[in-house]
Amino acid sequence: MNGISVRSLLILAIGATMAIAANMLTLVMIGQINRKLPESEQISYIFWGIGKVLRYHRQYYPRSWLPYLSLACGALMIASCAILAWSLGLLRWGR
Repeated sequence: MNGISVRSLLILAIGATMAIAANMLTLVMIGQINRKLPESEQISYIFWGIGKVLRYHRQYYPRSWLPYLSLACGALMIASCAILAWSLGLLRWGR
């Protein structure tokens, strides 16, 4: 049988879920930051940089766990992409 295995689909689903979760957590952080900033200095929900969001969020909410959770979701997303590429045979060298 030639196709994508259930394991590969599961890894893809985990990666997609982590990407969505990381993005949603970042949007929550932007909302919290924008409540503290004047309207002229607020961060856009469309064009944002993760470094700027993390810096501002740590400044206004130093005890928050959201940045760590967002970064963990991003790391799991990248790891699942690497595992998926390996399971599909895209990372096999020397063959």
